[in-house]
Amino acid sequence: MPITEPTATCSHEPTLDIYYRPEMAVDNDPVGNYSRSPSKPRRFMEYLSKTTLVPFIEVRDFAPLSREDFVLAHTPDYVDAFFAGRSPLSRSNGLTWSSEFADTVRYTNGSLVAAVDAALGNPARVALSPTSGFHHARPSGGAGFCTFSGQVIAAVRAWRERGARGAWIDLDGHFGNSIEDSREYVAELAFAIPLGCNLNPEGRGRDYLAELERGLADIGARVLAGELDYVAFAHGADSHVDDDLYGQCDTHEWLVASHMVYGAVRAWSRALGRPVPLVLALFGGYRADSSDSVLELHASDCAIALRVLSGADVWHTPRVVRKGVVSWMDLATRIPAHIPEQVRTKRLLEVGFDADSGSSGGHVHHFDPAAPLEEGLVVLEKYGRTMNAGHLRFDDRTSIRLTRGGGFERYDAEPQAAIGTR
Repeated sequence: MPITEPTATCSHEPTLDIYYRPEMAVDNDPVGNYSRSPSKPRRFMEYLSKTTLVPFIEVRDFAPLSREDFVLAHTPDYVDAFFAGRSPLSRSNGLTWSSEFADTVRYTNGSLVAAVDAALGNPARVALSPTSGFHHARPSGGAGFCTFSGQVIAAVRAWRERGARGAWIDLDGHFGNSIEDSREYVAELAFAIPLGCNLNPEGRGRDYLAELERGLADIGARVLAGELDYVAFAHGADSHVDDDLYGQCDTHEWLVASHMVYGAVRAWSRALGRPVPLVLALFGGYRADSSDSVLELHASDCAIALRVLSGADVWHTPRVVRKGVVSWMDLATRIPAHIPEQVRTKRLLEVGFDADSGSSGGHVHHFDPAAPLEEGLVVLEKYGRTMNAGHLRFDDRTSIRLTRGGGFERYDAEPQAAIGTR
């Protein structure tokens, strides 16, 4: 499926209202926490601040949730045990408990509640909650890096306070069970998120996109019939094929999915003659080797939302490091620690990238006069983004071959002698 840009009237304003407060994130993820979800809101906001999306972002304040909010969707025993740090319930989410982390949960859930309320109050503005850690939680405990079901809490609040009914388009890599698992405990979910309005496509590649298309058609019919009042969308980066924990789509397919969702919201809005309230969240994404790849995808999704819905001239092409292949920047920072001192002090004549590495023609950068190793590392990052193999050639006629997936080896003088590995 090709990626296309909007050509007709836009449906929303060219602004993302982001409901963020620093209290949403821990300062540092504890050792042993595989998921870095507790720090993700801060890391995402720091990442966005370096992108072209900055002029289109407005950060909004909001209030943290209280105990009364959490018991809308969870048993009092679980809520009290979590905030008191009582095992095993306080660790049922699979994360290391701390009082700092417990405090952040009040704000992450509060962010989503505020975003839903804001989108309903001002539908022309897309509201983003930079959060995850909701869609596996159950009424009596956490699960899968999720503590409380912000989805259920926000939906119940929206139903009680506005009579609003919503749908979730959940493109996280894992099925979002929280809504379905809460229906018996939270009777109001039958109205707040009607059955059939928790879209989680299955399959891979084209099959995944085809199921997404069918699901969007079903939700769209309900929107146009006046049966739904808002749509919430979370494009988890763990649905990308290079994620550590799952992967339904390659990069192109992942971006197509974003275009499909925002294109559908735009079409519904035009058909209704008014903007459909839209709420965004982040959800999952796990890369032990390249956490920035997760943030790259989330930022790209935001840029697509702005372009498709508002016509904003903003682009962010994701630079996703292929799984198991270290980035040139990571490689560059590791070279001095892995090769002998006598190599680090040599002078460079050239840095080259091989034509057979997947890039047409390759690239060779010559130094005249010969340069220190550090200058070669800068060239690696600048020219080597799409190439996986190359070399450094020194003024004493020796060379080092580099492969992003395999490390470094000396050749020419000693072709088989390993200098080091990653």
